[in-house]
Amino acid sequence: MKKIIQIVLVIQIFLSTTTVLADGLIYTELSTLAKNSAAIIEGTVIKVEVLWDKEHRFIYTYTTISVTKSYKKNHREIILKEIGGALDGFETIVQHKVMYNVDEKVLVFLQKEGAFFRTYGGPQGKFTFEKLNGVVQLRRNLDIDKLIFLRKDAKREEVKNLFKYSDLDTLITNHVGGSK
Repeated sequence: MKKIIQIVLVIQIFLSTTTVLADGLIYTELSTLAKNSAAIIEGTVIKVEVLWDKEHRFIYTYTTISVTKSYKKNHREIILKEIGGALDGFETIVQHKVMYNVDEKVLVFLQKEGAFFRTYGGPQGKFTFEKLNGVVQLRRNLDIDKLIFLRKDAKREEVKNLFKYSDLDTLITNHVGGSK
């Protein structure tokens, strides 16, 4: 019973901070992510830690990223606090949870929450670096079939999960006025 109450409370908290409907996630365009993010950074994940909150009711995942490039605000290191994770035989389950791994090189759109940040737009706001045929690419792990489109002219087939780094870098720079 305690676990069911915990899951219900987590869902209520998550719904108040991220736009989720039923099983879907409302699509946010990249230009909107760029304009509305508190910070946009590139960097390497150096630590992932799962901890209970002070009241021992919810589990949070804290991710530390060493920043190599900031598009908005100058940061050397950022700590993300995302609800969800498993610890001590308990699990806080969150739909559309953004997962990070140590040594992963990422580009992330961030939202400020108190002393910490969280990934803005859920999985839409996290990109991982990879090299394909000698070209640096950025990939996001987004289930396009679960996106909900509010704009009538938006087309599911135009949503991408793979971008050339140079294209995404230009889009961000154009919307935030250059890197710091």
